[in-house]
Amino acid sequence: MTGIDYPTITVGGRELTVRFSLGVQMRLSKAGVDLRTPIKSDDPTYLFRRLQILQAAVADNYEAGSVPSVDALAEQIGLAGWVAADSALYSAMGKASEELRKNLQVVAPPAESLAS
Repeated sequence: MTGIDYPTITVGGRELTVRFSLGVQMRLSKAGVDLRTPIKSDDPTYLFRRLQILQAAVADNYEAGSVPSVDALAEQIGLAGWVAADSALYSAMGKASEELRKNLQVVAPPAESLAS
């Protein structure tokens, strides 16, 4: 799909690819999740917000309208599966960030700004 080798996790007996695409970021933005602000570990909503990001990152694995709720996803992952799921999420975010940086080009300032 993107050429990025995204990680996978098994949730509810299903192998899911954890992607961090523009579509994922758009869904999070619509949900009011601001990715520019790090989630502090002492924030009481930390776990919910991480699961909300994971839900958006696995949504492409489901048919429209059948993406499990954050609560259902948490139940399916379980405590034992959370470390792998969270690790996959960090990895997917890192891979997307690397790809973005790789594709950025340095743009020279306009010539007239160099004249002064």
